[in-house]
Amino acid sequence: MGYLDSQRADFATLLAAGPYPVLVLLRQGNGRVILCAATNPFSNTGLKQAGNAELVLNLLAGIPQGGLVWFDEWHHGVRSESIEISGPDSWLRYTPAGHSLLFAAGVVFLALLLRGQIFGRPISLARDTQRRSPLEYITAIANLNRQAGRRRHVLRQYYQQIKRHFGRRYHIDPTLPDEQFVAELSRYHPNLDQNALSVLLRRLQEMNINEQEMIRLAGEVSDWLL
Repeated sequence: MGYLDSQRADFATLLAAGPYPVLVLLRQGNGRVILCAATNPFSNTGLKQAGNAELVLNLLAGIPQGGLVWFDEWHHGVRSESIEISGPDSWLRYTPAGHSLLFAAGVVFLALLLRGQIFGRPISLARDTQRRSPLEYITAIANLNRQAGRRRHVLRQYYQQIKRHFGRRYHIDPTLPDEQFVAELSRYHPNLDQNALSVLLRRLQEMNINEQEMIRLAGEVSDWLL
């Protein structure tokens, strides 16, 4: 329980907690002031407790006929400007720096909110419905290889493609040497022209070959893959 501590000595103690005054009476001008450190006896809940209502009636009994009673609830009035900062929450609420930080956070939040605001119906971008044919991509890749002079790499791709094709069909390891690969393939393909396939595989691995010969070899590979 709280108690009253005053430098004045002209008051009468009406209620005390040990040596400490809790309820005092003092003269002020033409009236009297009653100070109480406990608010519970004057609250709605406190008045229902035994003794509190009688206490309030006794305090009001000395008021002259037609006199006025004025209640000053300090916890609803003006406080001292010196506020004790007890944590981050108090620092934000009661210090200028805290107010500045809250204001800056509010401005940033508002800016982010307005930045994501939609001011109208979204407009879909125009789509190019014209699509290129597969032949155009093939032609473009062929022209790039021709300009780069990568005939050797193209032939190497045909070489690997034909061996993977027959290896996957007859479950033969495509990494086998050409002679062993053709011999193994002939076991599953009685009508295989071993000499023609061996010559084709050898020609596909030649280093120097012109463009016309490369086209002819590509056609032979296409015939073998049918």
